Amino acid sequence: MADWIEIDGRYGEGGGQVLRTAVTLSAVTGKPCRIFDIRAGRRNPGLAAQHLAGIQAAAQLCSGALEGAKIGSTEVCFQPGEITGGSYHVSVGTAGAVTLVLQVLVPLALWAREETTLEVEGGTDVAWSPLIDYCTHVHHYHLKELGARIEVEILRRGFYPRGGGRVRVRVQPWAGPCGSIQLRERGPVQAIDIWNVAAEALRKAHVAERQLKGFQSAWRGKYPLGQVHQLYVDSASPGTSFHAHARCERSRLGICAIGRRGKRAELVGREAAELLLKELASGAAVDRWMADQFIPYLSLYGGTIRTSYITEHIRTNMWVAEQFLAARFTLQGTTIRCG
Repeated sequence: MADWIEIDGRYGEGGGQVLRTAVTLSAVTGKPCRIFDIRAGRRNPGLAAQHLAGIQAAAQLCSGALEGAKIGSTEVCFQPGEITGGSYHVSVGTAGAVTLVLQVLVPLALWAREETTLEVEGGTDVAWSPLIDYCTHVHHYHLKELGARIEVEILRRGFYPRGGGRVRVRVQPWAGPCGSIQLRERGPVQAIDIWNVAAEALRKAHVAERQLKGFQSAWRGKYPLGQVHQLYVDSASPGTSFHAHARCERSRLGICAIGRRGKRAELVGREAAELLLKELASGAAVDRWMADQFIPYLSLYGGTIRTSYITEHIRTNMWVAEQFLAARFTLQGTTIRCG
């Protein structure tokens, strides 16, 4: 296919992030793409429900043409049109991650001609994906610091296996940051904010209280606690989540933890504390997950960010971005530059 960008879905990490980043940058740059061997190395290769929901909604947002969009498909052709904005409802249909769908749709909405409202149903607090609280208070926080206008309303939480969560996201058109993106120094840690969530069905077992106790036992007052939100919520399935982030002078670093049947609530909290302490000990300005999610923006606007660890996800995302744009990434330790 002449003039089409060819993306090998097996490259690097070889997961759904290849698809999400390719479709996002295809829509933003207007360059059509073919993604082949999608998730080919996974136990269940091809498109899962959350991947399908995300790219189908992306095609709607930009009046695009999409071929090969079905569950299990290992090849997709995406030809974008103009990103217009408007109101959209997206249902993953499973506990597939709402936040992974938003990773595709929010960038498109930022480049739309008019305000975009997204109502997405699925899993808000599930494994192997950012929690909705991380998405709101870390990812979107950094975008808003660069001038983006994004509002997130959590209408219902959704845990594995039934999902049933629902969020509403409003996004205003964005002109982009004033200059390149610079996140090299975080400055002093001001406080640690916590979102500690459990299904209402787990209240009698004091699961949320025990998660917080586990966090505090490992934290040992290393940095001051700020806002502590402890929530028992209505949900279709019992489940728990724990998000904490460090509010720093110039940035935020955050983590996600998920409870599961057979895992003690105290351990969920303790592991969350240990993970956030590790991120902070690195001296980074942004955590490794934020760095990964910021690669498309760096490729468009250039800049420098210092993260805690260069993951295979980050390397893969850089490669995908370079297929669409002339910008090139360089690494020096855990500092990522693009220009």
